[in-house]
Amino acid sequence: MGTRLLRAWAPALWLGPSTVGVVLFFIGPLLVVVWLTTQSWNLLSDPAWAGAANLGALADPRFARSLVTTFTIGASAVVIEIVVGFVLAQALARNSASNRATMVMLLLPWMMAPLALGVVARWFLSPSNGLIASVIGTRFTALDEPMTAVIAVVLVVAWQATGFAALVYSASLRAIPREVHAAAALDGLGSWGRWWRIDWPLVAPTSGFLLIAGVPQALGLYDLVVALTGGGPGFATETVAMRVVQTAWNSFDVGPAAVLAVALSVIGTSLAATVVVWLRRRT
Repeated sequence: MGTRLLRAWAPALWLGPSTVGVVLFFIGPLLVVVWLTTQSWNLLSDPAWAGAANLGALADPRFARSLVTTFTIGASAVVIEIVVGFVLAQALARNSASNRATMVMLLLPWMMAPLALGVVARWFLSPSNGLIASVIGTRFTALDEPMTAVIAVVLVVAWQATGFAALVYSASLRAIPREVHAAAALDGLGSWGRWWRIDWPLVAPTSGFLLIAGVPQALGLYDLVVALTGGGPGFATETVAMRVVQTAWNSFDVGPAAVLAVALSVIGTSLAATVVVWLRRRT
C-alpha cells in the first residue's frame, strides 16, 4: 500500500519544487500586477482604488507609438535572426574545429548581458566619440536620425541572437538523414534547391521554436535600447517596456504602468499561441 501511494504521488513530489518556483516568481507577481491595474499608487502613499480609470493609459499616443516601434524592431530582428541563422547553419552543420571556433564567436553576443551589449554597440555607433566616428574622422549620424536609429537597434538586437539561431539550426540540419540529401542530389537539386525544398521545410519546427523564443525577446526590449539610444532621438526607439518603466518610476504612476504591462503580456501570449497553432497545423 505504501509503495502504491508513493508511486501515485511521485510525479507531484518531483514537480513540487518547480511548482513552488512558478507560483512564487511568476503567478504571484502576475496577480499582483493585475491587482495594481485597479489601483492609484504613486509609490509613496497607500494604494487607492481607481477602478477602470487606469485603462486610459491604453489610449496614450506614446503607448501606441512605442507598441509600433516594439513590433517593428522585434519583427525585423527575428526575421534577420532566422534567415541569417539558417544560412550560417548550412556551413556550421559541418562538424569541424574551425566551425566550432566560429560558433563560439557567434555565441559571444548572445551570452552577453543586453545592457553590456548595448554599451558596446554605443561605443561603436556614438555620433561624436564612437569607434566609427573616430575612423571616418567626422560625426557619425546613425543614431541622430529616427529611421537610422531604429535600423541600428534592429541590427544590434539581431546580432545578439543570430548565433543562437545558427546553433539551433545546425543541430536540426545534422539530424536530417544523409539519404535525403543523396536522393535530392540524384534528382538534380543544387545547393539552393536543397536548402529551399529539403532543409527549410524539415527545420520548420526549429523555426517555430525560434519565433516563440523571439516573442519575449522582442516585447521585453529594454536595457539594450536604453544603453544604445535611450529611446531617442525623440521617442523614435522607445519600446513598450521602456514606456512601462517611464510611467511607473519616472512619473510615479504605477496603475497605468501595470495596465501597459498586462497588455504587453496579453499580446505576447497571443503571439506565442498563434505560432504554436501554426506549428501544430504544419505537423
